[in-house]
Amino acid sequence: MRMKSMDKTFLIHLPSELYENMKKVAAKKYKSVSELVRESVLEKIEEEFTSEDMVLIEKGRKSFHAGKGLNWRKIKRG
Repeated sequence: MRMKSMDKTFLIHLPSELYENMKKVAAKKYKSVSELVRESVLEKIEEEFTSEDMVLIEKGRKSFHAGKGLNWRKIKRG
């Protein structure tokens, strides 16, 4: 899943210990905490998709970028 722009803000409250651990992991990976959270969320979301879902998503993405915006229901139902 690719992201074009970061136009939404998501505020969460975390225990201090968890946040400090996230900062350490992010630093080891040379990433920001925000980037670490984004990647973790994307990984979790992508785990929920079947391979068939991913094929449909890619098909829709290609159509959209080709200027052929399609309703997701039409793609899902074939």
